[in-house]
Amino acid sequence: MSSYLIVDVDDLLDYLQGQTAAPKLMDAATTLRSTAALAAGLSSPERLQAIAIAEWNKYRRADSNGVNVQQVFVSTGYDLFNVSERRYVTDALLTQYFPIDAEDQVDELILASANPDVTAIISRIQFAPNSRIRIWADARPQLQNVIFQPLQSIVGVQNKTVALYIDFENITISLNEQDYIVDVDMLIEGLKRRAQYYGQVVNIAAYAPWGQRGSLPPMLDTQGREISEDIPSRLALESIDPVYSLPGKNSADLRIAKDVLAESLGPDSPDIIIIASGDRDFNNIYNTLRARGKQIVVWGVRGSTSRVLEHNTAITLEYVDDFVRFRQHKELQDLFKQPTPDTDSIEEEVVDAFRPSQWSSVVLQYDFLVANRAPRNLTSAVLAERLAENNITNSTDRALELIDQAVKVGILQQDRRNKGLVLNPEHPVVRQTRVIRDRIV
Repeated sequence: MSSYLIVDVDDLLDYLQGQTAAPKLMDAATTLRSTAALAAGLSSPERLQAIAIAEWNKYRRADSNGVNVQQVFVSTGYDLFNVSERRYVTDALLTQYFPIDAEDQVDELILASANPDVTAIISRIQFAPNSRIRIWADARPQLQNVIFQPLQSIVGVQNKTVALYIDFENITISLNEQDYIVDVDMLIEGLKRRAQYYGQVVNIAAYAPWGQRGSLPPMLDTQGREISEDIPSRLALESIDPVYSLPGKNSADLRIAKDVLAESLGPDSPDIIIIASGDRDFNNIYNTLRARGKQIVVWGVRGSTSRVLEHNTAITLEYVDDFVRFRQHKELQDLFKQPTPDTDSIEEEVVDAFRPSQWSSVVLQYDFLVANRAPRNLTSAVLAERLAENNITNSTDRALELIDQAVKVGILQQDRRNKGLVLNPEHPVVRQTRVIRDRIV
């Protein structure tokens, strides 16, 4: 049985933009393909030849909403057919998909467009006996012997279900490697918001070796507190299941893969699977998920995502740092170095971005050590021990990581002569912390 779906991408985009409650493009593309397979009596959408026609050079990059039109249609199972001249679209399609000497006749042709440039193909195709021609469009065409259905009845508002699996260790370490300041509240809110973009979120799980010191990078909340040990309880409050995995990359990967495969079976399984991890190890399960009719979305971090994933056309690949706007240490250092007469506003912006409650603690404890011990070379180990003793961090390992970040942002500097640490007195955080301390004292 030979069945075809041809979607005029320009027409579809125009239709969606003109609707006040239209589904998202990915939902529309998926629904068109699955509904076409059902209408043609096929056992699976994989048996349908789905073709998306457009001048694809216009859609090489993501639009203002971050949607890559090319990627949407490739990841949902369409052939991309480039049309540079609309008047030649019928000839081009016939040459590519419906040659005159073809043995198979067409049993079902579905056109998601009433554009005459596209519908002209009907009169030139060899149809099998009892074949059917359907047109899904927003206006009825003046054609005979076709089954017309309003496009709205096909791609009306959908209620896709979404499951999100977060390799928390991979994502946070990747963000840290790319010099981002990891704000847990921003991360959780951003991941949930992006998942809701795809539909109704029915399950979110975050995997990490919870409670294992040193397994996760330093992370803050919106108040600037170091909260790595409190993350599981914060996730639970946000209806995210914190799932324990042993330390090490493969442990989380195996646990996530096992859960994804188990939970993607059955009639009540989610329509869309999102895996937040840039590891290539998940690449093997994507074919299984596709065979089960699932849409697959993968979230990585730019610069820390496997190239294997970047070249996998079966998935929709997005980057966490594109839809969660973290600040980078270098960005804030550059802001501090910029000469400007308005120093007060610079201080205010830098202090706010650095979360002064935490960084101020580093400054205060450093000054305390200098005033009471006056070591010639105040080392990272000495300062880390002081921070841990006063519960600024929950361990010396965390304190050392915090000190390393303080060096990156310019609050502390390495004294090469004495191999110790020196507080940068000109840094806005240092200046403001000392001003507030002196006022209180």
